[in-house]
Amino acid sequence: TAAFSDADFVLEAVFEEMGVKQEVFAELEAVVPPECVLATNTSALSVTEMGANLEHPERLAGLHFFNPVAVLPLVEIIRTPETDDPTLATVWDVAAQLRKRPVLVKDAPAFVVNRVLTRMTVALMDALEQGNTVEETDEAILRLGMPMAPSVLLQMVGPRVANHVLQTLNEAYPDRFPHSETLANYAKGK
Repeated sequence: TAAFSDADFVLEAVFEEMGVKQEVFAELEAVVPPECVLATNTSALSVTEMGANLEHPERLAGLHFFNPVAVLPLVEIIRTPETDDPTLATVWDVAAQLRKRPVLVKDAPAFVVNRVLTRMTVALMDALEQGNTVEETDEAILRLGMPMAPSVLLQMVGPRVANHVLQTLNEAYPDRFPHSETLANYAKGK
């Protein structure tokens, strides 16, 4: 962690598990300078909860890239109730320097893009369970103008991450985001 002792900005992208992320931020906070901005690329976890045990939660924000990252220009900037204006401005500037279009969102389960994608994924998993083929579901979504087929996006994101996002949303909104046995099986490698 000594390598971070003079960092101005740190973007965390470790496994989607709250305890792991909190541990990483606690270790970082102990070595980075006081003005260093901390950001997370979480796809669904609460940024507020991530920073709950930090001495300076005001310097934490989310920076969630849309997949495929190299193609899509949008990035969600997640502001917690504690995130201060200098942190927000810095995260916004970093996103702009990366030639992305930042969109400011509240810290809420799965933010915006993953709510939309997860709802679509649940509908597609239901279509597969009802007998549609992957090719049919991919073609239906591509005709809507999406930049890539859902099966390719699922491979890129990873079924475990997609299922984790669904579980997070199911906990928050069980009626709108029901569990998917098919997605759970994909996540288990079945």
